Amino acid sequence: MMMFVSLLRNKYLAVSIGAQGFGVFNLLESFFHYANLIAGSWLSTASLKYISEYNSEGKKEEVKILFNMTSYLVFFSATMVSIIFLVLFPVFQNAFLNEKVLFSYYAFFTASFWGTSFVNLFRVVLQGLMDIKKIVQIRIITQIANLISVIFFVFLFGMVGLFMNLAIIALFTAFLYLLAVKKKIKFEKFDLNWYRTDVAKKIFSFSAIDIFLGFIDQTGQYLKRILIVDFLSLASLGLFAAARGITKYLGMFTNSAMFYFKPKMSQALTPTDREKGLNDYFRLMLLLGGLGSTFVVFFSYEIIRLLFSKDFVNLTSVLFVFVLVQFLLNITNGYMFSVVGMAKMGIHSLAIILSAPLTILIPYLYMKYEPASLAVIFEFISPIVLDSPEKIKDALGLFSIALGTFSLLIIRIAVYGIFLKRSQNIQMNLSNLFLLFLGVLVISMANYSLIYPFYYRIGFSALAIMLYFTILKKEERAWGIKIFKEKILRKK
Repeated sequence: MMMFVSLLRNKYLAVSIGAQGFGVFNLLESFFHYANLIAGSWLSTASLKYISEYNSEGKKEEVKILFNMTSYLVFFSATMVSIIFLVLFPVFQNAFLNEKVLFSYYAFFTASFWGTSFVNLFRVVLQGLMDIKKIVQIRIITQIANLISVIFFVFLFGMVGLFMNLAIIALFTAFLYLLAVKKKIKFEKFDLNWYRTDVAKKIFSFSAIDIFLGFIDQTGQYLKRILIVDFLSLASLGLFAAARGITKYLGMFTNSAMFYFKPKMSQALTPTDREKGLNDYFRLMLLLGGLGSTFVVFFSYEIIRLLFSKDFVNLTSVLFVFVLVQFLLNITNGYMFSVVGMAKMGIHSLAIILSAPLTILIPYLYMKYEPASLAVIFEFISPIVLDSPEKIKDALGLFSIALGTFSLLIIRIAVYGIFLKRSQNIQMNLSNLFLLFLGVLVISMANYSLIYPFYYRIGFSALAIMLYFTILKKEERAWGIKIFKEKILRKK
């Protein structure tokens, strides 16, 4: 349901604001991630780990102290950052943004950032307390409210309405999460004893490295967008945002599993239990992610036209690489949260520092020097023939961006995987290795099928579904059939 509502929202925005509007939004979103780092996102990982740990050990007082402390920190930092960002808008617009980013857009985005700072914290608290049902309920309510609100405000105010909607929904969502958290944890009034030294020491020692690594990672994400704007166009950034949007739907499989996986892996587990949890996650991601990715690639053209508009059709030639990146990201997240859940921040730091430069270095080298070798690789990978130099330039630029991220993920998987194998003898089992190989192979074959008519691709996709169905275990097959009957056919 949430996915369907999100699809409707994106379709409406694609028709209403176009590729350039998506580009403006994506540039602001990336820039404000820096504000999130300063204003509390660095607390999220530590909060999840220790709330989950304290909750599993029955330490209710520590949970309350931690929640109160992080709430005050987010309030003070988010308020301060919001004021500073508003005052320095002219400086930021000239140095980091674009002349098409108006102050009205920026001001409403600042308000949405303030609300989102609390949303991120409160959601993590509920996740650490394993109240997943409440998180899902709030997400359904806010998704529906978001759809209604964005249609109303964009219809009346155009692009300004989009950012007005962001601010309203962020504050509304924060309010719902606060009500949910207050039923679980007593919120103390501010006084000089609002923190406890031992809890604070754990939070800050864990988070100090997290904010540094977040800054490194976010700088790469932001510079990618600046490269697209400088070497391509703001509309090209809109195509990139659309590709990210489509793969984000595939990432919903990961996000849903992460509600359970992240707090579980943050607890004290034996190596055997940790390996089992990790491989169970891998199997789920490789089956669902592999099948979902294959379906998206088979029908790239139709999905882009359905979700967006004709302005985004050029994305068809390069979407395959973004889908493959998302497929590998699911694997990377499993390894990463296993390592972070063990509080092995040194290994996590090594993976980030070694890989982060690739996400900007590879696209920069291409966009600066335009080597013919990359064009040859792209022509081999993509069966779509582009009919103008502008379209080819856009496709190759976006391909270089995806290639940078792909290289980054390979490095991180290698670092996390080697550490887990050597320190805990934890590794991906043979069954999941086979599923990984199969997923990459089938996704690649789906990409080459794009030159065939629609009805051929329907047949190919049916074969892919049958292939994955035969791989399922008996109990998995029975569970899938039950879900299909209850959720799709509405039969008990």
